[in-house]
Amino acid sequence: MTFDADSPAAGPDAGDALHAAQPRGRECGSCTLCCKTMSVREIEKPNNVWCRHVRNHTSCEIYETRPHSCRVFNCLWLRGVGTDAMRPDRSRVVLVEAEDEAGGPKGVAAILDPSRPLAWQEPQMRVFLEQIRDRYGAVGMALGTRKRVFRAGQPLQTP
Repeated sequence: MTFDADSPAAGPDAGDALHAAQPRGRECGSCTLCCKTMSVREIEKPNNVWCRHVRNHTSCEIYETRPHSCRVFNCLWLRGVGTDAMRPDRSRVVLVEAEDEAGGPKGVAAILDPSRPLAWQEPQMRVFLEQIRDRYGAVGMALGTRKRVFRAGQPLQTP
């Protein structure tokens, strides 16, 4: 089961931003955490390994010719969800739109940086994830190949 993001911790337009096609005035800048935590099939890059094209953890050497999946990916922070402190390179959590295994309704999953697996426990991120869980009935969390959905009433914990 998945859900939408629409909470005060996420910002005033969080629900709309979840469904926006383009970033809302935010840019990746030097943030490259998705280049570590996410897989990219076109270049056979697995999860939780720095992409071979990232330089100094701050830029992509093939940005102009990067794979299609990289071009179309926008984390929720880029789409206007969350505060500046929730930017992935600051929070060490990549918030993504996700769908359930059956391709059902979309929701939110927190992809954790394996070098900081407890970063989701920082107060602002924890409150946001708890609000998502309570409002929509579930929130997803992933750490490497370990994935878990936390339902309303379940305490959050590192998967």
